[in-house]
Amino acid sequence: MPFEVAAALHFTDQAHFHPGRYLAGIAEAFVHEGGNIIEGVRAREVSEESHHCTVGTAAGELTAAHVVVATHYPFLDRGGQFSRMTARRSYGIAAVLPGGSNAGMAINAGSPTRSTRTAMLNGEELLIVVGEGHGVGHVSETGQRWARLQQWTQERYNVTDFRYHWSAEETSTLDHVPFVGFAAPGSNRLLLATGFDGWGMTNGTAAAMLMRDLILEQDNSWAATFARRAETSLPGKEFVKHNLHIGKMWLKDRVGGPPKGSSEELEPGDAAVLKVDGEQTAAYRDENGALHAVSAVCTHMGCTVGWNDGEKSWDCPCHGSRFNPDGDVLHGPATAPLPKQGLG
Repeated sequence: MPFEVAAALHFTDQAHFHPGRYLAGIAEAFVHEGGNIIEGVRAREVSEESHHCTVGTAAGELTAAHVVVATHYPFLDRGGQFSRMTARRSYGIAAVLPGGSNAGMAINAGSPTRSTRTAMLNGEELLIVVGEGHGVGHVSETGQRWARLQQWTQERYNVTDFRYHWSAEETSTLDHVPFVGFAAPGSNRLLLATGFDGWGMTNGTAAAMLMRDLILEQDNSWAATFARRAETSLPGKEFVKHNLHIGKMWLKDRVGGPPKGSSEELEPGDAAVLKVDGEQTAAYRDENGALHAVSAVCTHMGCTVGWNDGEKSWDCPCHGSRFNPDGDVLHGPATAPLPKQGLG
């Protein structure tokens, strides 16, 4: 075991799935059964009528008898799920496992989280290590997260050849039970699935099976636990704590405000939220010296974004939206970009 533990649970016959191939197989089966997959078009709104739903997109409208919003973090706010969810980023690395070394599929129950598994790629056995999670927008120096994973891996597996690094965003409900079911009070055609807490391969598949049965009005033993939960779960202590924290961040940004300053002080690679002509401005000077300036106010619910230096993005600490240096949306729930900002 790569962890110092007092006890462990061991599960036999665990399966390894390649998520890309799994998704490609599902997509192929979907198209074979007559489905259509439309890529590169952002959905912006869904209206629910008595007999159908209409999806408004950047390129036009689509109609369907039922619509499932499976956008990781719901971009529709009508059920208020955003107030009962948190968004976190986690980090991963992959390295060549030295010959003679053994590594299994394991995850610890403590903090910081470390998850390990192996995968074959082009005839080489790679060791994958994931961890170092944190709330979106609450950490600026994210590049250090990969460095910590590398150090941990070197110390335990004598790895020297690191090939890949990446990060991912995951959403959780406040009680860590996913929202799967109808999206809002009165909804009978609009459903959502979200809050998989980093276990999307299993929770996502289970959610699809449940929503199939809800749409077809078939019995499902999970329905009593999940159906209508997304719209009816009552606030509790964690709900109050979570939303007080978000409210404090929102108020702090407006009372204290960002520091006044000049974008001319930014060195290549630097970024800062500045107050320019009374406006909160997210300014970044890239490695070539070019300046990128956009509004620092998230287009989802108005929180102030923070800089992510490891991935060169502006991240919202309230609900997990992310934007590139030019304000384009990288991750919802925001659907509109950060407006370009002048630097007076």
